[in-house]
Amino acid sequence: MKNNKKNLINLKILITILLIFLMINITFINISYSNELKITFWHTFSENSSKGKAINKLINDFNNSNISINGDKIIVEGIYKGTKNKYSNPYIVLFNELIKSGAKNELPDLSLAYENWILQFNQVGLVNDLTPYVNNDKELKEYIGDLIPTFKQSAYINNKIYSIPYNKSIYVFYYNKKYIDNMDLSNNNFNDFISYLKLLKNKLNKAPLYLEPSEDTFIITYLLISKKDFFKNENNEIDPIFLPDEAKNIINTLKNLESQGLIKFTDNSYKDFLSNEAPIILSTSSRYVDLINKKDSFDFGISSLPAKDGYIHVAGTNLVVLSKDNKKEKAAIEFIKFLINKPNFSYMLINTGYIPTTNYLLSYKEYQEYLNKNLEYKNVLENSINKLYLQPPVWAWENIRWYLNETMFNIFSNNNDINEEILKLHSKVIQILSNQNLIKNYQSVN
Repeated sequence: MKNNKKNLINLKILITILLIFLMINITFINISYSNELKITFWHTFSENSSKGKAINKLINDFNNSNISINGDKIIVEGIYKGTKNKYSNPYIVLFNELIKSGAKNELPDLSLAYENWILQFNQVGLVNDLTPYVNNDKELKEYIGDLIPTFKQSAYINNKIYSIPYNKSIYVFYYNKKYIDNMDLSNNNFNDFISYLKLLKNKLNKAPLYLEPSEDTFIITYLLISKKDFFKNENNEIDPIFLPDEAKNIINTLKNLESQGLIKFTDNSYKDFLSNEAPIILSTSSRYVDLINKKDSFDFGISSLPAKDGYIHVAGTNLVVLSKDNKKEKAAIEFIKFLINKPNFSYMLINTGYIPTTNYLLSYKEYQEYLNKNLEYKNVLENSINKLYLQPPVWAWENIRWYLNETMFNIFSNNNDINEEILKLHSKVIQILSNQNLIKNYQSVN
């Protein structure tokens, strides 16, 4: 009887302790997360794409992880900046939105941005200096320190860190196995590639390579043929060494390939590829996962570019913090750290086709397992990673890209005279460099 009373007393004490413990924890949770700290993140990943699904999962995971700043739970609102047209370029929309929002002082807290955008934004004080965070945070310091050299240089402006390299992809060729059983150009230069196109043309009786008359086509061809940079920096002045002679050579090369029936210029090569019209197209590695998901409708392969003697152009953006609110700035840093931690970044790479930015990610177990299941993609990555070329660190480059795009369209879609178009391009480039004080002694081009 005494034992029963003793056990009952012990049970009551235990229940009381548990209730007190529960009340303390409930109170603590209510205090800790009584407020939400919402930050906005602008990106270019449409909801139904592989990239959109991946980033939205990571955002949801972060929002459910109860990470807080001074007791306020951080909530990230991801906002897609683009159109519903699956063939449009959302980066153009994002750039225009950032420009407009900057003028109105209505910028997001965090955004994706190309390196040359960041140079422009830095000139007017829009992007935050992340150097103090990197210097005082083990994870960020480790990430920056382990970046592949090509990507590391994009994080810095005047020896300060203004961005964190994130979603990067490389230009590749995709080929339709309806026309081509296997294609591996990793040991080819551009002349080898032309010989290969001639063989294909005779076999297929049609143009094997579909291209768009765009600045990307010009830039990639230039890097494969010329093996040169676009600009030369001397005495703090920028010399556009790709103009006029090198540019004319590239345009004439493309024109000759078109006249031989080796390439066909089209408004939308990716659309032509999906409809089984185009044997080969030029695109980025970030298309890979979306194409894998379409393998039921057609079979395809992927090949590195013929860059034995040249460079491979890198696409993709960095993460920039734009908020001037100190608390939101810290919240944005916490989200960046979440995105670049190894399991989360590996998940992003595997589900998007983006390429690793650090040496560690290249050898990360889960990512290596993925590569070993996709050997053709692995071969492309391994043959490209040491030949990467980032956009020129000239903040007029965004304007120059527009001029290049206009020139390519006028020549290949409107059949305008090559010499006249190159002359106009050269004049515009010199003018914009002069306007941005990148050329001191401006002389018009005649």
